[in-house]
Amino acid sequence: MKLVKLIEQWHEDRNLIDGSTDKDQVLKLAQELGELSDSVCKEKDMRDDLGDMLVVMINIMKRNNISIEECLQKAYDDIKDRKGKMVDGIFVKEESGLVIMYPLSSKSITPSKRGEYEITDLNNIYLKNNLLN
Repeated sequence: MKLVKLIEQWHEDRNLIDGSTDKDQVLKLAQELGELSDSVCKEKDMRDDLGDMLVVMINIMKRNNISIEECLQKAYDDIKDRKGKMVDGIFVKEESGLVIMYPLSSKSITPSKRGEYEITDLNNIYLKNNLLN
């Protein structure tokens, strides 16, 4: 990909490959994730935030001699056979006969009056969707 090569060269020209570390770049990635989170919460355009995160990830890949294609292939290989679906903002993942549930939406469960998430609320979602056996 031409843009990836341009970004790798940009990193090289600024000594961000040899003059930085993976730890430095992971911290930068966390900062960029915070900016993405802010944009999502404020319903702003997130393209720049996603692009900035990719720029940092390209740095990490370059320093470790890993391609974007390798990373995407590995991720796809990990997810391609997964079964599951979203139920009331919760991803229900079927794995080896087990059902594993991941709350993914702040709309599905909200903090109680005491400011905590209650297991009863999660159980009620499971019950509503016939997911309790």
